Amino acid sequence: MRALTEEETKTLFQKLANYTGRSLNQLIQPTEDNERYVFRIQGSRVYYVKQSIANLATSVARDNLLSLGVCVGKFTKTMKFRLHITALDLIAPYARYKVTIKQNGEMPFLYGGNVVKAHVLRWSEDCPEHSGCVVFSQDDTPLGFGVTARSTAEARKLEPTAVVLFRQGDVGEYLREGQSNGDLITIAKPPPEQLPLDSLEDICPFCLHLVGASTPTLARRSTSIPSSCYPACVIFKRLLPGSHPIRIEAETMPPYTGTQRHYISQFVGFTQAKDAVAAKYLRANGWNVEQAVDAYFSSSQATAASSSTPALNKIFDEYRDDPQESPDTIGIEGAMRFLEAIEIRLDEVACLGIAELLKSPTMGEFTRTGFVDGWKSVGVESIPQMISHGASLRTRISSQPDTFRKVYRYAFPLCRMQGQRNLTFEIAAEQWQLFFTSENGGVDWNTPSTPWLDWYLEYLKSKGQRPVNKDLWEQTEVFMRKTLEDENFGWWDADGAWPGTLDEFVEFVKQDKRGGKPAEAMNVE
Repeated sequence: MRALTEEETKTLFQKLANYTGRSLNQLIQPTEDNERYVFRIQGSRVYYVKQSIANLATSVARDNLLSLGVCVGKFTKTMKFRLHITALDLIAPYARYKVTIKQNGEMPFLYGGNVVKAHVLRWSEDCPEHSGCVVFSQDDTPLGFGVTARSTAEARKLEPTAVVLFRQGDVGEYLREGQSNGDLITIAKPPPEQLPLDSLEDICPFCLHLVGASTPTLARRSTSIPSSCYPACVIFKRLLPGSHPIRIEAETMPPYTGTQRHYISQFVGFTQAKDAVAAKYLRANGWNVEQAVDAYFSSSQATAASSSTPALNKIFDEYRDDPQESPDTIGIEGAMRFLEAIEIRLDEVACLGIAELLKSPTMGEFTRTGFVDGWKSVGVESIPQMISHGASLRTRISSQPDTFRKVYRYAFPLCRMQGQRNLTFEIAAEQWQLFFTSENGGVDWNTPSTPWLDWYLEYLKSKGQRPVNKDLWEQTEVFMRKTLEDENFGWWDADGAWPGTLDEFVEFVKQDKRGGKPAEAMNVE
C-alpha cells in the first residue's frame, strides 16, 4: 500500500469533487482529535484510512495485505477512476447535489435501474447536466449515486418516464454481486449452540431475528433472507472472534436480464403483486409495463370474487356519516376520514382519481354501489390494498396520459355546481392549477420559454372570467399536451376544430407575449 502519485491524486479528486464540490476539503482536513485521514492505493484500488493506521500497514508485506479502511474505487487500465458503492458513506454527508426518490422508486433503483422523473420526490435546485448526484430515500437514507441526465430546469419539461439520472452505484450491488457469481453469501459466527445468550451479536440490523435473535432457539446456521430485507442483508455490522462459517442463502430472482428485472420491479411497485405474477403479465404483453399493468387490473386475477363484497361493505359502513338517515352514503366528514385512512391527500390529483374510480356523484361523497363496484373492479378489498392502489394510481396519473385524461375529464361533472352545465371560472382555474402543476401529482404546463398555465389564466381573466364549458375543459388538456411537444405552434391549424377561446389565446401568445416573434428567437435565461 503506497501513497498516490500526483496524477493519480488529481484524477481521484476530480472524480470525488464531482459529487462533493468544495466539501472535498472536509475529507482530508484533520479531525477534532487532530487525526488525519489519507488516501492510499493497493494494486489498482484506492482506500481511505486513518494516517496512523496507514503508517502501521507499511510493516505488512504488500502481498499479504488485502484491504484497509474504506475502498473508494479503483483505477482502470486507461487510468480512469471508478467509484465503488463502498464510497457512498464517504460522499453522502458532503453531497453537493441530491435526489430524493419516492418509495415506489426505491426498488427499481436498487435493482440497478436508472432514476426516472416520476420517481423523483425532490431535487437540488440549479443542478446542472452530467453532474454527480447522491440518491436518497424519503427518510434520507443514502441509496446510491449517479450522474444527472438533464439539468433541474430541463428535467421539469420531460415526460414522467424519462430518465433524469443515470445510476453509477447503489447499495443493491451488495446482494446482486453475490448472486451473479452463483455463490452463497458467507459470514462468520460461532456455532449458536456454543454461544452464550449475552454474546449473541447482531450481524445485520435488518435481519436481527435471523442470526442474532434474543433467544438461542431463533439463531440458526442457515436460513433464507426475506425480500423485505433487500438489499442491506449483506451489509454486516461485525464478525465475532473464534468464528466458523455460516452460510445464508439469499433469495434469487429468475435469470432475467437487468432491463427485465427493472420492468418487474416497476410492475410490482404499481400493483403490489408477486414477482412471478409480474413476469407472467410482462411476458404476455411484450415487456411493456403500462400494458401489463392495465391487463393485470382488468384481468380475472385482479377482479375480486363476490366474496369480497361483505368486506367492502364493512369498510363502507365504518365511514358513513349518518347510518340511519343515509345508510348507503358516505358524506364529507366520512370521506375525509376514509381518504386519510388510505393515505390520499385532499389537495392532490390522486384524490380525484379515487373519486373517478368510485364514481363519486359529487365532491366529498361516495355511494355504496360505486364504492363496492369500484374497488372490486381493481381487485381490492382491504385498507392496506387500497393504500397500495392509491400509491400506484398516483404514479400512473402523472406518467400515463390516458389515466391522466380519464381523471381530468371526470373532474368536470364532479366539480360542477348542482344544476349548472358549466364550471365557474374560479373552480376551473383552481382545478387547472391542480392538474397542470407537478407539486400535487399533475403535469407541469411549462416549457423553457413559456409559462403556459400563467399566461392561460391571465388571458382568461382579461376576458371577464367567463364560465368554462365541457368542450373548452376537455380541449384545454389536449392543447396542453400539444404545447409541451412543440411550443412554437408548428402543429397549430387556425382552421382546426379548436374552441374559439383557444384560437384567441394562440393569437394572444403570438402577439402580446412574443411580440410576433417565434419562441426560438427569444433569449431566455
